[in-house]
Amino acid sequence: MFSPSIFYAAKKAGTKIVMTIRNYRLICPNGLMYVHGKICRDCVGKTIPYPAIMKKCYRDDMGATTAIVGMLGVHNILNTWSNKVDGYICISAFVKQQLIKSGFDSGKLHVKYNFVTSPVAPEFTSEGYYIFVGRTSDQKGLPLLLKTFEENKKELMIVGDGPLNEMAESFARRNANITFAGELPLEETYRRIAKAKALIAPSQSDEPFGRTIAEAFAHGTPVIGSALGGISELIQDGVNGFLFDPYQATALQETITKFENFENAELMRRGAFDSYQKKFTSNMNYDSVMEIYNKVLTS
Repeated sequence: MFSPSIFYAAKKAGTKIVMTIRNYRLICPNGLMYVHGKICRDCVGKTIPYPAIMKKCYRDDMGATTAIVGMLGVHNILNTWSNKVDGYICISAFVKQQLIKSGFDSGKLHVKYNFVTSPVAPEFTSEGYYIFVGRTSDQKGLPLLLKTFEENKKELMIVGDGPLNEMAESFARRNANITFAGELPLEETYRRIAKAKALIAPSQSDEPFGRTIAEAFAHGTPVIGSALGGISELIQDGVNGFLFDPYQATALQETITKFENFENAELMRRGAFDSYQKKFTSNMNYDSVMEIYNKVLTS
């Protein structure tokens, strides 16, 4: 919600500007490219993202959505994003590609993943349960997850908070294999991730990144995740987890079965931690961000 007017003031002062893109706000009024239970890219590439108004994409409010559409339209026409910003940090290659489709200069777009630090060391062994960590919502794929584990009877722990808490609690009451832990302190959440057989990220939307995946890798925990958005570029089948199509009814269960039949579980846990060390440490993040800043300063 930070006003783009700050860019005009900074440029007037001769200051270089690097903007980090953590969602799709510059090309989608609600910032999610997801509305009313579906992926939506209707506004991508439009100077004035008017389709959002009738869908009431922002907070399900036509007035608020119209205001956001107006702001984006004005700054698209003024070329604010191209003339006043010297570089962009995209938190995944997927985010970068969506901006390119919307007309952003690829030369100004730099990819840098988020990083994770944790006081909890990886154990490379599990206590036999799967874990979901995140917002309990349709967008995050909670209904699909609950239905799948109600049917397969494998142990599932849900950590998080959101609009579908009541649904999660109801499934937990009916199914002894499902535990709803609610929101937990971060370190405790990390301990439970470290002891899980795998983290499941069944998102129904094009997530810009997928922080819980990096958190799982930091603890040597493989991930079974949606083949959508930024998630799809973090997971390598058979190396640090498996991908599945969240819009194919049986795909999650089939992928869990594939994971269960994987011959060397410890090898995959090591692969997950190796992915963390190669891509998501604070030292690597520092090197990457300084490289980007130096490129912008010398451009």
